[in-house]
Amino acid sequence: MKYINTLIFTYFFVTALNAQSSIPALNGWNQKEQDGHVVFTPKTLFNTGFSYEVMPLLPTPGESLGDWLEKKGRSDLTVAGYAAPAAGEAKRQLVQSYETWSAIAVKNGKRWSLHFIAFQKPDNTIRYAMITTPTGPKSPYMDVAIKHFIQLSVSDGMMKQIAGDKPVNENNQSVRTEKIVTPLTAPDNGLKASDIKGVVMNMEYGTGVGGMLIIEYRAYLLLNDGSLYKYPDCPPYDLDVAKSREIQPDKWGTWKMEGNTIVVNLPEKGGTKTSRWEKNWFWGQPAKDEEKVNGSFKTISGGGNTALGGGAMIVSAANLTLNDKGQFTYAHTGGGSNSDSNGDVAAYSSQNSAGTYTLKGYSIELKFNNGKVLRKFFYFYPKTRDTFTINEDAYVLAGK
Repeated sequence: MKYINTLIFTYFFVTALNAQSSIPALNGWNQKEQDGHVVFTPKTLFNTGFSYEVMPLLPTPGESLGDWLEKKGRSDLTVAGYAAPAAGEAKRQLVQSYETWSAIAVKNGKRWSLHFIAFQKPDNTIRYAMITTPTGPKSPYMDVAIKHFIQLSVSDGMMKQIAGDKPVNENNQSVRTEKIVTPLTAPDNGLKASDIKGVVMNMEYGTGVGGMLIIEYRAYLLLNDGSLYKYPDCPPYDLDVAKSREIQPDKWGTWKMEGNTIVVNLPEKGGTKTSRWEKNWFWGQPAKDEEKVNGSFKTISGGGNTALGGGAMIVSAANLTLNDKGQFTYAHTGGGSNSDSNGDVAAYSSQNSAGTYTLKGYSIELKFNNGKVLRKFFYFYPKTRDTFTINEDAYVLAGK
């Protein structure tokens, strides 16, 4: 009888937990509910492979939230048919009141990025979610899902809002930070094609909208002399190498190949850190001279500190439409909303948001109809012309 009473108590307890909080809809997304689980998928013509699942509330575990989430994540991905992540392909992180656990796992021969995130409500119940996306460039849907989960945490009573997102020193005083501007030469007076071994994309952990953990691929410029330049943000052909080494010493290191492993040395905290890239790295592909691309491409990025308990949220979206005549249109908006460029004649004739483009190696030159010229770092993802990076933003063919 005691055993039966325990079962009855547990049933009503868990049922009450699941009924305590409803999950708000996500506009423009499909929503499916089953057994207290709410699964969101983007409404698109094509299957993106992206899903965002909010789990039922659970009672407080008898261990730390981080330990519980990692065990739960490993269990859930195994139950879902994924192979256990290999060593070095999973990462756990505490982001203020959120615990996150991210992993790369294989299912049916395909690699996937899985992200688990959890928080503890004031009543000590646990809310967590799982985000699943194909490996590759940061999905434009990632930030939407994270923002929804952050908003859910607010409605669940977890979030403590604090003002501002300015950095502070040890005395809690606001400090000013300035980004060092990359020094440039005149166009094509920097590195030569013969100086460049290639561009390597390395899988790293970064932050998305609100400061939440994401997996992304970051670029490194490898030179034939054994040196390496971290996170290029200009065409290598315009980079003033000598000046950059002087004012950006933390971006310069060395590299060498050992079989299929890249051994990288980069400055860190007054010393040098050695990393071995044994997997999860790829060669970015340069454009052919005067190559043309046809399609509308989108990107999304963001920042802020909502995931750290703050009140600042920044979302930026952009569409770049290219055609085989060498014309482009560009649209940029804040707030995460953006309309696709339609690429019609009127759009291409715009003075301030359209013009002609030129691709050459690791560069793209945009000549706007108003006379403005922009030259940026560029590369294609491996084995595709549907995804490319401009500076640090990955653009994906709309509808993928």
